[in-house]
Amino acid sequence: NEGLQPRCHAWTTLADPSVVSTAHDRMRASRILRGTAQGEPGMLDVEDLADLGQSLGACPYFLSRVALTGAELVICPYNYVLEHSIAQMTGLLEDRSIVIIDEGHNLEDHCCEVGSMCISGVALEDVVKRVEDANRYLQDFHSTDQTIDFHRFAAVIDVVNDIRQVCTATVNSFVEARSFQLHDDRYDCKTWNSELEAGPSVREFLERSGWQPWLAGAVQQLQETLNKRGEGGSSRLEGLATQVLKALAELESLAKALELCSEKPTQFKIHLEAVRESAPASQVQGSQRSVRRSQSENSQARRGSGWSFELSILLVHPEAIFQTLAEAAHSVVIASGTLAPTASFSAEL
Repeated sequence: NEGLQPRCHAWTTLADPSVVSTAHDRMRASRILRGTAQGEPGMLDVEDLADLGQSLGACPYFLSRVALTGAELVICPYNYVLEHSIAQMTGLLEDRSIVIIDEGHNLEDHCCEVGSMCISGVALEDVVKRVEDANRYLQDFHSTDQTIDFHRFAAVIDVVNDIRQVCTATVNSFVEARSFQLHDDRYDCKTWNSELEAGPSVREFLERSGWQPWLAGAVQQLQETLNKRGEGGSSRLEGLATQVLKALAELESLAKALELCSEKPTQFKIHLEAVRESAPASQVQGSQRSVRRSQSENSQARRGSGWSFELSILLVHPEAIFQTLAEAAHSVVIASGTLAPTASFSAEL
């Protein structure tokens, strides 16, 4: 990212255009040599990349990454082209590529998996804490920087808290109505359906939770701001960096999934589960000291424990993800022995 000073010596080397150009030349020369003179396949394997990286003083992994820009053929997993963030980072679809998908009968499931996400109440609470940490860091060290929208970052925290409150209130109502019937650790609590099904709908969840269409963009802006502020090497940012950026990545996934729900409400549903929280350490120690607890004592202890939630954004139709790939690619070729009936398969995508 712009403004973020690289610390890996190998990446610094690859930032030199001449090193990248040399790597490309060496790869092409090796392909021609191996494909003609020695009669071997003209493609570098992992060991070849490691040797090339060592001779250039560059990391083999990032060497293969920078080689993508000049590659004629790239073999990769599904998610490299289905997940927008990965495709954007690698640039695989920037030149209107021809995408060939093998084992295409798995494509629908992969699209739905990529378009879905799940986050627990504990993780969402941690996200709020980390965003607050990041906001405090910016307030403490960059309060006079007029390029930072502090009000927007504070609004991000408010929106996430609103989502948490809706989930918590729904779970609490569910548990209170069934307090003496809950013996398991996980229960289906509520589902907001697609607009093709009977209500409640995903739009109702979005309206009730206070979701805002600017949320995903604000999270990305916060990530970029923190990366730029890292140029100064502040020790406080160093201490927060891993946890904050991980939390922001989770929040970005949630925000983008909710954005897709808003754009394509007929293709998503939102599911909320009530999840029993772990017993406190004192209860665990007590159970270890008294191994032979009766079944009634166990059930009483379970009824006394608290409840949290797990929120799932579920893509039920693959079109939302496949359409993005189809628009970015020159063409998509799907190969498989089991696509029949092709008419229904095509309609799903």
